[in-house]
Amino acid sequence: MILFILKLLGMILLIVLGLVLLILFLVFFAPIKYKSSGYKQEGGIHVQAFITYLNPLVRIYVTYPEETIVQIKLLWFSVYTVKSTKNEQQEENNAESAGKKAKRVKEKKSDGRKKDNASPSEASEGIEHKISEGTSISETTKRLSSEHANASDTSISDKKQSEASSATETSDNTDNTDKKKNPIETVKFYITLFQENRGLLIDVLKTVINALKTILPRKCFVHAVLGTGQADTTGYVYAIYCALLEYMPAETEIVLEPVWIEKVFFGEYSVKGKIRLIHFLIAIVKVIADPNVRRLYKKIRSV
Repeated sequence: MILFILKLLGMILLIVLGLVLLILFLVFFAPIKYKSSGYKQEGGIHVQAFITYLNPLVRIYVTYPEETIVQIKLLWFSVYTVKSTKNEQQEENNAESAGKKAKRVKEKKSDGRKKDNASPSEASEGIEHKISEGTSISETTKRLSSEHANASDTSISDKKQSEASSATETSDNTDNTDKKKNPIETVKFYITLFQENRGLLIDVLKTVINALKTILPRKCFVHAVLGTGQADTTGYVYAIYCALLEYMPAETEIVLEPVWIEKVFFGEYSVKGKIRLIHFLIAIVKVIADPNVRRLYKKIRSV
C-alpha cells in the first residue's frame, strides 16, 4: 500500500514537472508573430496590425484611424473589444470642450452677480467704519509710536541671537560639506571607471543589440513617393537613399520615388516578423552571470 501511494505521488510530481516544463517551453520558445500594413494618402494614415501567439490561442487585432478597433481573442472567444469611429471620437472631443466652456461662462456670471448684488446696508456700514477710523487717528499714532520703541529694543536682541545662530549654522554646514564628496571627484571617478571597463561595456552592448535584432521584421516592404518642394533638397534625400541601399538586408525592400517640383509624401508599407523571448533570457543570463559585470555594479553601488 505504501509503495502504491509513493508511485502515485511520483507520477503526480512527474506530471506537474512536465506541465511546468511545457509552459516554460511555450513561453520562451514559441514565437510571437506580428504583421502590420498601412498606407498614407491625402485623406490620412491607415494602419492595421495583427499579433498572434500559438495561433489560434491568442490573437490581437488593431486598426486605425477611420474605425479604431482593438480586439483580443482567446481561442474563438473575444476577451476585450473596443470599437469607435473617427466621427464618434470627434463628437466626444467637441462635447467635452463645449462642457468646459459652459462651466467657465457660468462661473463668470456667478462672480458678476455677487459683485453687483452688494446690499446698500453693507455699503453704509463700510462708510461708517471709515469715518470712525478717521476720528481715532490721533490715538492710533500714539500707540504706534510706543509699539515702535518696544519693537526696536526687541529687534536688537533678535539680531544678536540670529547672528549667533547663523555662525553656528555656517560651522555645521562647513563640517557637512567636508563630509560630503565633491561632485567633480565623483564624475572623475565614473569617467575613469568607464574607461577602465570599456571592453566590458562594449561586450554588454553587443549582447543587448543582438537580442534586439531578433525583434526586427524578417520581411519589410516600403514604397514611398517623396517631394520636398525644392529640387536640391529632394536630390540630397534621394542621394542618401541610394547610398544606404547597399547596406540594407535582403529581406527589406524600400522603393523611393522622388518628385522634383511638388511637395508630396505618400506611400504604403507591410511588415512581418517574429519575437522569441528566449533570446532576451539568454542575454540577461549572460550579463548577470559575468563576474566582471557584478564587480562593476558593486563599484558603482559603493559610490
